[in-house]
Amino acid sequence: MKRVMAAVGGLAVLVAMSGCSSGNSSPRSSGSLGVSNDSQYLYAADTDNGALFVVDAKTLGVVQQVQVGVRPFRVSVGKDDTIFVANRGSRSVSVISHGDWQVVGEIATGVDPVGMQVSPDGKYLYVVSATASDDTEYGILQQIDTATLTEKWRLPVGDEPRGLALINDDRALVSLYRAGDVVRVDLKNGKVVDAAGSIDLHSKINQQALTTTTQYGTPGTTSTYQPRAMTDLAVTPDGKRVFATSLLSREAPILTQPTPATPYYASQGPRLAGSVATPALFTFDTSSNAVTPLVEDVSSTSYYPGYGYDPYNQGNQADVGYPQTTFAVSGLAGYGAGGGSTTASPVLQGPSVAVVDITGSWLFMVNRDSSNVAVISTMRHEAKPDRQQNNNNYSYYAAPNELPSVHSTASIGKGADGIAILGDNSSAYVYNQFDHSVQRLTLDESSSSIVAGETSKVTTVETLTAQQISGRNLFHDSNDRRVSAVQASVACSSCHLEGRDDAHVWQFPDGPRQTPTLAGRGMSHTAPYHWSGEFADLPAFLTHTITSRMGGTGLNAQAEQNLNAYVESIPAPENPYRVGTELTDQQARGAVVFAAAECGTCHAGQWLTNNQFADVGTLSRPTTGYGDNGMVLSRGLNVPSLLGIARSAPYLHTGKAVSLKERLMSNPGDLHGKTSKLSSEQMDDLVAYLRTL
Repeated sequence: MKRVMAAVGGLAVLVAMSGCSSGNSSPRSSGSLGVSNDSQYLYAADTDNGALFVVDAKTLGVVQQVQVGVRPFRVSVGKDDTIFVANRGSRSVSVISHGDWQVVGEIATGVDPVGMQVSPDGKYLYVVSATASDDTEYGILQQIDTATLTEKWRLPVGDEPRGLALINDDRALVSLYRAGDVVRVDLKNGKVVDAAGSIDLHSKINQQALTTTTQYGTPGTTSTYQPRAMTDLAVTPDGKRVFATSLLSREAPILTQPTPATPYYASQGPRLAGSVATPALFTFDTSSNAVTPLVEDVSSTSYYPGYGYDPYNQGNQADVGYPQTTFAVSGLAGYGAGGGSTTASPVLQGPSVAVVDITGSWLFMVNRDSSNVAVISTMRHEAKPDRQQNNNNYSYYAAPNELPSVHSTASIGKGADGIAILGDNSSAYVYNQFDHSVQRLTLDESSSSIVAGETSKVTTVETLTAQQISGRNLFHDSNDRRVSAVQASVACSSCHLEGRDDAHVWQFPDGPRQTPTLAGRGMSHTAPYHWSGEFADLPAFLTHTITSRMGGTGLNAQAEQNLNAYVESIPAPENPYRVGTELTDQQARGAVVFAAAECGTCHAGQWLTNNQFADVGTLSRPTTGYGDNGMVLSRGLNVPSLLGIARSAPYLHTGKAVSLKERLMSNPGDLHGKTSKLSSEQMDDLVAYLRTL
């Protein structure tokens, strides 16, 4: 037995037989980075350039560049070293042969293929697409025969699926990206066994709702937390546990009187669970046919004995046997048992991908928005079990913002969304998507911690302008204090997932407000801003959002222009209802209904908004000031753009309309278009047209 990474805190970080094959049922890579079975090559999917880069794992030199489809997103490697690349913009998977690096086939998928894995025996490729080929109401899971590249079956699995974990050849878990949920699938029969909501993750993490005080929001209300942005699933080699990277959002009124020290989006709850985005790692026990969440009660304040933090199961000094559920976003210093300041914990924000090492002991979680990777114990709540006990009291207590399950962290490049571990567990690598670079993670023997090592760019070709590149970095950076205070440590992307929306309704002082999508909507052309339309121009909007809501110090004019340049460049989400340039007969009839119902009166022009205000019967007016700047909304709400509406459910500022037809059918007084006299067929035609926008 050769130790290739040293023991830390009594536990080996990475230990394996030198040169041995992993023999695991779980993959050794995730996201945009793959690794060959002999660990000689890394495969990096570069989204901007539509290319797969073959990289020598030892030298980090580029061996070959292979052009694939549009916006490649995920890589998976088969048992025979065939490489599969999922192309989000091409609705396909490119198949690449090992050795000569040629594209030898293309597999048709649903719209926006985002999850993918080859079965351990190499016989099947499983692909998750965010929506079906002709319907945004659900996404699909496909089983592909790798020998013939033909589809065996496809299965609806829920709204906007994303991550995929195969469990012992016969089962799978699929994560639902915006809903923050998982679905269990029987792979043998191609059936959903546990649909969305069946596993009941929400109630598990909210067993005891938090009764708020003025510190947390409106007195007398209660807080619960909603999972969302469930990006990836990682499975242990024995298939007994699956880990889901996610964010938690608060389901309660947020702070009503923001200050620079306590912005709207500051951490305001147990374990510093923030109002907007608290990083979370959900553990699922899959050792039996059932799927059991192993998670903490996020809202319960009883988890902290006194002012300390007990990593050993809520005071009974017994390890809970699974990693912590939430990770403090704040980098504030903690306090020891004697009240002295301890080392500040790192910000972990925007978890993108994760993979379990071949021992099954450690999970590597890549955090895109905080530009770091965390090594997390998979089987313990306390990753460093070397703290001493004296007279039944621990000599060191961590503050709530400490990260007990995190063994160590390493700083990496921008936009990381891929990770791979070599077969002998000797090295790990990440792909920094925004930097177009592969980065090696090594062990620092002197500090016994994982650190980022050598970095190598795979390409210098930039498809974005310098302004857009700078703006993208701003949009996805939770550590840039111009944008976000340390008490909040959020990024623009914490709510606007991938530049879109998060399907969440926030309880702001001016009432419930759903996150609007930004992608493809020409933000600079649609002033005024906010649902209330209280900000006449972009500088006013950014000043309020960044300083009052996010607690940042603010951006200068150039930085504002850079941020807007990036937002303008974000493509609209892929739309299955658009086939070619011509409308179908039903869609064409719907366009006529759109005009006849006078929808275009408000939703007009290139951006499908007249940038005016309308009362469509959904606004309850208070008797006092309303809106973030104290205005009374006598004029209604700002008319939103309809672009990309097919993939931005639910609808209205309150998010009460689950579907377009539901909204159109509930329109008393014809305040929201003249729809009361439409027949059922005309209503269907109108919905069909709206979905093409």
